[in-house]
Amino acid sequence: PPPPPPPPPRAGKVNVFNVEEQRLVHRLEAHAKPIRSLRFSRDGTYLFTASDDGTVSCWDAKRSYLFVQSFEGHQSWVLGVDTHPDGRTFATSSADRTVRIWDVAGGGCVQSFDSLHTDQVWAVGFNDVGTLLASAGEDQALQIYTAATQ
Repeated sequence: PPPPPPPPPRAGKVNVFNVEEQRLVHRLEAHAKPIRSLRFSRDGTYLFTASDDGTVSCWDAKRSYLFVQSFEGHQSWVLGVDTHPDGRTFATSSADRTVRIWDVAGGGCVQSFDSLHTDQVWAVGFNDVGTLLASAGEDQALQIYTAATQ
């Protein structure tokens, strides 16, 4: 039998450049679909990429962008991502109308806000000290949550 066809090209790629040397140093095959948002952790250790494939990928920026893990749970495109100042958690917003908080080390969703937006949620962000989380949606609503992380 003929060999199997090659896998489809991954649409969500991240190219990391060395600006001083003007050269590509890393190409990350991040997601099956386009990337909508990305964010470095506040200490620069991790890069989080959010995609139309419904996942967030985590990369170790201090170890040559080594893939750490993928976070799954949204039912549609992940449109926004932000990191908590403590470096242990991050938040996502999605076209599935939810906002979620994730544990980096544990790899899972620790909190989900499922019924506050009535349409897709475009953006999410923590304040500088991590006590508040805000989300903005297509429903023209801005929600502000008290963020409690352990």
